[in-house]
Amino acid sequence: MTRSARLPMLAVLIGLMALPAQAQRRCDNGTFKGIYGLSVFGTIINLPNFPLSGPIGRIARSEADGAGRFLLDSFASYAGFPAAEPSDGTYTVNPDCSITIIANAPPPVSRPVTFRGTISEDGRYLNFLQWDPQGTTVKATAKQAKNLCSIHELVGNYSLELKGLVVPPAQIGPVSFGNQTLAGEYSQVGLIRMDPPYSCRPYCASFRGTVGANTIVSYAGVENEQSWSGTYTLNLDCSVNVRYSASTPAGNFDFEWWGVMVDDDREVRFIVTKPYLGPLVGTLTKQRP
Repeated sequence: MTRSARLPMLAVLIGLMALPAQAQRRCDNGTFKGIYGLSVFGTIINLPNFPLSGPIGRIARSEADGAGRFLLDSFASYAGFPAAEPSDGTYTVNPDCSITIIANAPPPVSRPVTFRGTISEDGRYLNFLQWDPQGTTVKATAKQAKNLCSIHELVGNYSLELKGLVVPPAQIGPVSFGNQTLAGEYSQVGLIRMDPPYSCRPYCASFRGTVGANTIVSYAGVENEQSWSGTYTLNLDCSVNVRYSASTPAGNFDFEWWGVMVDDDREVRFIVTKPYLGPLVGTLTKQRP
């Protein structure tokens, strides 16, 4: 092979070797921008100066500004004790797509909490865990949501997965939570049907419709079939409320869920906000026709 023939081949090889470096994307604070739905679950093992220990579940709607600050609308269950937790905080995204988040947690935590994890290069997915204060196994995942949801986005059939723990009865101040009959690990699966909205709240800030379900529930290993119907509300900010009544081994309960629609309209992440049984966190995954 002549020297002139080798030169073009050498140039091609050098170009191929350079491709990975050229294609590699770098993250920065702008990677984390927009609306996200968070699911949090774990255990508080030994958190200094914190009165509660045990399992924790949380669902949150976060808005990141792409410049290092975020707002958070959150509902948590600390071993059954309910807590609405609006807060704010800061974050730093590194070039390798690792992320550090510092949340100014309101009562009952009442201190800054640091999380560390990673964000996908397109900014659509995060996972992170609590780094400081230590003493927990709290882990979170987040998916990007829309800024604005429209009237028909929640309509359709969804697969339900709901899990957590029903705690024994307890009381902190005026708040009672838990249930002795249902105490133990909890699981529920089934099919949820969201019907087309039948009403529009003033100025269409939210849409209301009916919901029906056929599910299988396990209370500490005791299985039950559970069918129910109720109502849902889809808000323009892509948050979702579901209300229904269902029979349990401890009697009939009025249930309420609060969550966030994420991943376009393919998933709803939610937490049971009433009754105060324990940290019960779930997902609704849309079934495509």
